[in-house]
Amino acid sequence: MAALKKDLGLFAMAGLGVSMMLGSGIFFGPSLTAREFPSWRVVLALWALGGVVALAGAWVFGRLAGRRPLSGGPYVYLKDAYGPLVAFLFAWSSFVVIAPTSMAVIATLLATSLASFVPMPPFAIKLVALGAIALFAVVNVLGVKSGGRMQTLLSAFKVLLVVGFLGALLVGLRRAEPGVVLAGEGRWSVAFVGILFAYGGWEYAVLASEEVRDAKRNVPRGLVAGAILVTLLYLVAVWAYLVALGASGVAGATALAPEAAQRVSPGLARVVAIAVGVSAAGTLNAILLLGPRATFALARDGLLPRALAKLSERGAVPANAILLQVALAVVFLLSGAFETVAAYTVVATGVFIVLSALALLRDRSEGWVRWAEVAAVGVVAGTYVWFLAFLVVEAPWTAAVGLGLIAVGALPYAWTRWGPRSRLRARA
Repeated sequence: MAALKKDLGLFAMAGLGVSMMLGSGIFFGPSLTAREFPSWRVVLALWALGGVVALAGAWVFGRLAGRRPLSGGPYVYLKDAYGPLVAFLFAWSSFVVIAPTSMAVIATLLATSLASFVPMPPFAIKLVALGAIALFAVVNVLGVKSGGRMQTLLSAFKVLLVVGFLGALLVGLRRAEPGVVLAGEGRWSVAFVGILFAYGGWEYAVLASEEVRDAKRNVPRGLVAGAILVTLLYLVAVWAYLVALGASGVAGATALAPEAAQRVSPGLARVVAIAVGVSAAGTLNAILLLGPRATFALARDGLLPRALAKLSERGAVPANAILLQVALAVVFLLSGAFETVAAYTVVATGVFIVLSALALLRDRSEGWVRWAEVAAVGVVAGTYVWFLAFLVVEAPWTAAVGLGLIAVGALPYAWTRWGPRSRLRARA
């Protein structure tokens, strides 16, 4: 039977981490924070705290992946710690809802950024989004090497564009005048939830660990390096916006990066649109590289049709799983329901981050748990338990539907374990 190829290296792993974490939050996110706390000290401190959580999460998941470098990432850790049902619920949520809705959202963002250069009607934007999904699907079906090279290229280009934009912003603008000091509402929870969304994504970068060379070293190093780089970029971006516009200007911006860029030159505003598009392209490629590995892991364990675990002859990748992921994304995109459904997936993300982080404390493969692991797991699990509690209080309907989406996965699990197909496998 064909085996997955270890064609991803340290730079590809770091690129996956960067692409999953560094998104549109760097262009728009600080405005939300400044509206709650129009103080540059508080805004910077909150974004630094978000970086600490992201770094702790990247380190924890890197440790887990280093110990169990298998496709599916959290699926493997959850199965070892809590059994097959919890693991199935993660993988089911990932391939049926989280990955395809994310692909639809990101592909639409990519198409919309292109529409700022070439105006197009809504149906054309949808066609461009479909074309982008198809393009990156082909890249990843050809092999993990081509997908990894595309990832490294897009991540590097994304970082260069962001650095160039921030440098031009700092050089081209004088320090902002103090302006009117706004009285923010001071809601720590609202401000920090937006920051968590901006830094999110590191939890999925481990899904392709089985295809990383020397995964025990390269996965943790790549994830942590990516988290450090993204944290530095976010902090520089927040500082640059505050210097250019002042806290009140950042708080009052409706489109932060474009407005700041427009004050320097219309050309720089165009750079922002390009950066948003490249950022979306990198994230879309990353999801297509990572997401199908959860489907592949389920199929390899016999919990989905074996065809989804079949590797292509040329690239040794789960091509059928990739195509299924594309098909689901297309359904969501054409239905127009992807944004609504995507909003509910944050619950599943939070739940499985907490459970996966705690799984590190249950692992005894390397002896007793170290104090650093306890501290890092405490930061990650504590933060996301708070996040889930916030959702229950502030958005109970979202929390209820999100938990319902997870629970629905118990039905196909029961079918695969005790239905007719399971009896046929037992006889075989």
